[in-house]
Amino acid sequence: MNTKDTMQERICCFYANEVHLQIMILPYIASKLETNEKVYLINQDNMEKSIKNTIRKINLKETKKEEILKLNWGDKISLKDINYEENINIIINGSEDFNDKVTKELKDYSKMNIINSYNLEKISDIEKIKSQYKKTINSIGIKEFA
Repeated sequence: MNTKDTMQERICCFYANEVHLQIMILPYIASKLETNEKVYLINQDNMEKSIKNTIRKINLKETKKEEILKLNWGDKISLKDINYEENINIIINGSEDFNDKVTKELKDYSKMNIINSYNLEKISDIEKIKSQYKKTINSIGIKEFA
């Protein structure tokens, strides 16, 4: 199956550390939760401690902060826990190998938007990765590659 042609949207981002990643994806997550869409995080590394610190410093309503903190920021989610029957958003965070492995294991690409987030310290060729995507997400939002 050619996943690139059957997914609703596939976006990439590159991050230097966990806080950098969180700052980039929190507006996206908040907007999806606002429209009652499901968001799943699949993390190579546990981010539970750092997200608590980051969320405390951003300007959001307390109820929205609580909703974001209820997401799985740890590293222990099973792909079996994902409800593939609805339009969902999956954010995969980690190395190039981790992103590739998880993306290939996802069941039904047509019902989901995927953000593959790459740790800059764990990738070999950023241009090769960028060539697989039309869009990126950064601290100012989702942008098309030029």
